[in-house]
Amino acid sequence: MVERAKRLYDHGLIAGLDGNLSARLGERFILATPSGVPKGELNPDDLVLLDVGADNARRQQVPDNPRIARARRGMMPSSEMAMHLSIYAARPDVGAIVHAHPPTAVGLTVSSERPRLDICPESIVFLGDIGFARYATPG
Repeated sequence: MVERAKRLYDHGLIAGLDGNLSARLGERFILATPSGVPKGELNPDDLVLLDVGADNARRQQVPDNPRIARARRGMMPSSEMAMHLSIYAARPDVGAIVHAHPPTAVGLTVSSERPRLDICPESIVFLGDIGFARYATPG
């Protein structure tokens, strides 16, 4: 996860404190990047381990406020963790989430322009329809 976060940063898909990543670890745990740490400077010890509980995992539910099982002093999961947890609860088949802020995608979002996919066959085949969400304040 640390390597992937650094690659996102190195490729300009996140900047500064932007973006966050999480991954399921078995049925009970979720590993997440912390809030307030630049993703290009992450270390494995910075990652936060969340315990969603074995009972919840068996029922395919993810609690709104999971217990922090392991975190370095002062480290907290991203304020966007509620979004991650909602996705995990709705989609038990999802094993990881990458929330990035690519400048091109942000530009399209704020311009309200939808990209034309019919100009490149690969985009039609590999991307399909692109969903857009309205702007919302982070967290």
